[in-house]
Amino acid sequence: MNAIDLAFRNAHQTRPSASTSQRAISHGVPPKVLLAVREHSTCVLVSRNLEQAGIDVVGRADNPAEIARITKATSAELLVIDDDLHRLTVGAARARQVAPLPALLLVSGDRDRIDDPTSCPLPAMGVVSAPFSARNLLPAIEIAYARYSELQRLREQAAKLRLRLDAREPIDHAKKLLMTHNRMDEDEAYRWLRRSAMDHRIPMASMAVAVVAELSYQA
Repeated sequence: MNAIDLAFRNAHQTRPSASTSQRAISHGVPPKVLLAVREHSTCVLVSRNLEQAGIDVVGRADNPAEIARITKATSAELLVIDDDLHRLTVGAARARQVAPLPALLLVSGDRDRIDDPTSCPLPAMGVVSAPFSARNLLPAIEIAYARYSELQRLREQAAKLRLRLDAREPIDHAKKLLMTHNRMDEDEAYRWLRRSAMDHRIPMASMAVAVVAELSYQA
C-alpha cells in the first residue's frame, strides 16, 4: 500500500461516526469531485454525504459559468451534476468553455427521459436516482470513475494502434521499393530501414517516407 492509499484509509479510520457504507471508495483513492447541483437542499445533502465519506469536494456550482470557472481553477476529476444542469453545461463543454470531465448524473425525476450522453464532452458514466444517500452515491462514484478510467485506457490503446497502422503503410511501401531498386529481400529491406532510422535518430516511419520520396523520384 502506498502513502496516499494509507493516508486515505487512515482518514476513514479517524471518523468514528462514519458507517461502513459511508467509507466511500473500496479500492484506491477517490476522485476529486466538483458538485454541480442547482437545488440548494440537494447540494447540501449530497455534499455532506461525500465529505463524511472522505471524498474531496473541490467546488460547488449551480450554473455552467461557475462550473467552467471551477474546472479551470481546481484539479476536479469527476463532475457530480444534476441532469438538467448537465444538459445546459454540455453546450459550454462543446464550445471548450468547460474542461471535459466524466459525469455522474443525479436524477430527481423520471430516469427514462435521460438521453444517452456518453459521447458528449461531459460523458455520463453513471446515474443515481433520488433519494440520495451514501448508500447509492458512493458505489456510483466508484463505478463511474472506474468506467471513465477504463475508457481513457482504451482510447490511449486505440491511439497507439492508429499510430502503428499509420506507420505501417510507408514502411511497407519503402520495403517494396528497396526490394526492387536494391535487390533486397523483405527481411533485408526491413533491417536496412531500422538500422538507417537508428543511425539518423528518427522514427522508422519517417525514414520510410524519406526512402519512398527518394526512390520514387529516381524512378
